[in-house]
Order: sequence, then structure tokens, then C-alpha cells
Amino acid sequence: MNLMSQLFAQVPLFAGLSKEQQLILEEIAAIKTYSAGETLFWEADPADAFYAVLAGEVKIVKLTSEGKEIILEMMVKGDFFGEMGIFEEKTRSATAVITRKSKLLVLERGDFIRFIKNNPELALKMIIELSHRLRQANQEIEGLAFSDAETRLKRLLLRLAGEVSAKGRTELVIKRTITHQELAKFIGASRETVTRLINKMTASGLIESTGGKINVKNLARW
Repeated sequence: MNLMSQLFAQVPLFAGLSKEQQLILEEIAAIKTYSAGETLFWEADPADAFYAVLAGEVKIVKLTSEGKEIILEMMVKGDFFGEMGIFEEKTRSATAVITRKSKLLVLERGDFIRFIKNNPELALKMIIELSHRLRQANQEIEGLAFSDAETRLKRLLLRLAGEVSAKGRTELVIKRTITHQELAKFIGASRETVTRLINKMTASGLIESTGGKINVKNLARW
């Protein structure tokens, strides 16, 4: 397996491609490296490319009219984004910012559309993933409308830790480093509120928080 094939294999969307499909993807895709702090695109920019994360982390954010940042999602290795504006033939609906040095697979709009049309099994994979994201977004909207900050934070921590894998386990690990400010931007609360809740949950034995990493513990009590 060559280097490009190894990189493609890191993205579930491209898992199982035939050798011929891989060769086509190698011809049309670019692998680009970005530094932390770079803005990949701004909301309302033209939707001119599709991205998949090979390494690093990208945050997808919305900016309010007051300039407040709300984090919609953190994209990590294996995740893809940027397809929505391309499919809709509209501009970007959010801003993408590189949070850690990242290596991204980049497909220009025309190449992406042609590749998807010629490989409908990829379109099906994307539909499944987008349906999952929509369900998740609906749950988050419901949480913002009807839940207090502590409940929203608990839901977020479980999601970040991968609650699907929680069966039969007593604790989970959030593998990524995340700040209190980032958590606050996820749940629509202040950093001070998140810090207070993290301290409260730590004291009650629900989490361990060290060096920016959080372990979710005693799942039976959640």
C-alpha cells in the first residue's frame, strides 16, 4: 500500500475503494498541510472544495452578530466537511478554523462532484453520515431549548467520549484535549459556568480533569 492509499484508508468515507478508484482519487485530490490558527474558509465564502481530515483538528464555528463564537463541531482524523455548500450550490454556512497543525485531503468542487457521481456507494456513505449529524444536531437544539447548562455539558462530554461505546463500561476517555472555553462555546454558556460545573463534577467523582483531558467516570450515575 503506497502513502496515498494509507492516507485514504484513514478516512472511513474512502475505506474499501478499489485500486482503480484509489488511482483516480490520487489524480484529483491534493494533500495540504495547515498551521494552527489558520482560517480555512469563512461563512459566506464560495463553497469551492471538499475536505477530509487526515491528521489534526478543525473547528466549525458560527459567529453571532455580536462577534461571539459558537462551536458547531470539532473535526478530527477521519471526519469530512465542506460538502453541504457544494451539494446546495450555495456559499459556506459556517467558518472553519484550524485548531491544531492539520493535514487535509482537498477535492476541488468539480472533481468532488464527478467522483461522487461516478461512485454512488460513496454518496450513500455520505447520506448515512449526514443523517447521523442531523439527528445529533436535533438533539443539541432540544438540549439548548429545554436543558440547563449542567445537563448540556454532560451530554456533550458523553458525545465527545463516544457514548456508543459505553455499554458494559464504567468510564470513558475523551481523547482530544479541550479547553473550558471551547466547552462553553459548544453549549452556549460562559467559561466561568463551565469551570464551576467541571469542578462540581470532579468533586462528585463523575469526571477526572487533568492537563486539559477529561475522563468520564462512574457512568452508572450519569
